[in-house]
Order: sequence, then structure tokens, then C-alpha cells
Amino acid sequence: MSRWMGNTQVLAEQAAQYQALAERGDLPELSRAVMRAACNNGSMTGVGFENMELLRALPDKDRLELAGIWARWYAHVEDDCSAEEFRRDPGYLRTELLMVASGVVRGLDGDLLAAERQEQLSRLKDQYLLWSTHRIWELADAELAAGRTPDTAILAAFRRTNAAANLPGFRRTQAAANGAEPGMRNLLAHFPGPVLNPGEPWADAALKEATAGGEPWQRLLEHAAPATAYAPSAKWRRTGSALLDAVGPEEARRAVLSLDPPRDSRSVDDEMRRGAR
Repeated sequence: MSRWMGNTQVLAEQAAQYQALAERGDLPELSRAVMRAACNNGSMTGVGFENMELLRALPDKDRLELAGIWARWYAHVEDDCSAEEFRRDPGYLRTELLMVASGVVRGLDGDLLAAERQEQLSRLKDQYLLWSTHRIWELADAELAAGRTPDTAILAAFRRTNAAANLPGFRRTQAAANGAEPGMRNLLAHFPGPVLNPGEPWADAALKEATAGGEPWQRLLEHAAPATAYAPSAKWRRTGSALLDAVGPEEARRAVLSLDPPRDSRSVDDEMRRGAR
């Protein structure tokens, strides 16, 4: 996590520096100052939400010039970016360059680094939870602003990560920290989705079956979906029993067994062990 996460004074000082450089028209130095901040603040803070808003308030031509500088650096990290200045490896630099370039040009040029954003996001399709220590949801925000909706499997990974913030076994993991981030919650507000997480084969099958079954099945799914406690309450069990009676216990049992995921699929325990390493 960022050592500056709660240090508003540092972020305010950086904002003042950005403002002074922008007023002087020194965009090359501003581009370096922003990257120094993104690398020094830590990947979960980057330049900071308020400071990115400040950069997006610059004239369009300045925003496009800044984004162009960072896009060129992205393509030539080893040549143009000094490891001594930014004190980060090329992979880290590329990710932060992608973040700041996509952020400053959001709503202005959705094609800049679009392929690179989509490549980063596509890697999330097969992830059960997001363990990245970078603000990966900001890339999805940039795609939305460009009129492109991320794949349902990517949104499913975001939803699972968001849910992990409230699950007892995940509360001290990086995945839970990601799920608790306001930026991720804001992203998912655009895609509240059905009661189950679309994009996963078993969930898509369950949603199809519930649609065919009508209101009783939908109410049963809505009752089951938010259960996150270690053990269900007596009230929850009573309500669930009544809803099961409405759809038919044997019919519900058949449907649930038909949705049993493959035995070789990744388990939650596997994901927790991965996050602990």
C-alpha cells in the first residue's frame, strides 16, 4: 500500500507544483513531476484522485500534449525513462504511464493507448479476484469514457473483488483492499447487474434458469446472494425455507446440483493462498 495514502499534505504540495508548472507552460517538466509523484506515492495512490482532476481541468491542448509525452515514454521506457529518476522497474513504469496517460486524456481521446489498456484488462478475465497493487479499475473507467464496455468476464472479476472486501476470510488481503477502493465501487455502480455475477458460466446458467422459472426463482436468488456471514441467522433460514417451498425443494436441489462447478476450477482457498504469498 502507498506510504502517502493518508498524507494529504504531500498530495497538496504536489498539486501546487503541478499548478505552477502548468501556469508557466512547462509541460515537459510537468510530465516528469507527475510521474515522479506516481512512482513515489505508491501504486495505490499514484498522482491522487484530486490531482488527476486538476490535470483534467487543464486546457485540452495541454492534456493532449501531456498524454502524448507519456504515451511515447510507454513505448520506449528503457530509452526515455531514467531508472535513477523514477526508481522503478520498467513494468511498474509502464503501468503507471498507462494510468496517467489514460486518466488525463479521459473523455478527450479514447483511442490513445486503447489497445494497451484493453490488453491489461484482458488479463483479468481468468482471475477469480484482483490481486493487482495498481489501480487497474481506472483503465476500465477510461474504456467506459471512450464508449467501450469491458467484457462481462472482466466485470465479473471486479464484482467478485468488490464482494471480497466484506468476506471474513479475505478482509486482510490485497484483494479486499482493492474491493474497498471507492474507485472500484464507483465503476461497479455503472453495472449493478443481476443478483448473481454474470460472466461466469455457472452464474450465466443459473440466471437463465431463474429467468425461465419466473418470480419465485428470482426471489430465491435475491435472498441467497447477499449471504456473507459465517453462519446464517434463524430469520434468514426461515425466509429461505419459505422461498424453497415456493419453487419446490426437489426442483431447487436438481437445479443447484446441475450448476456444480468443475472440480478442476480454481477454489477460493487457492486464491487466498495466492494472496498470502
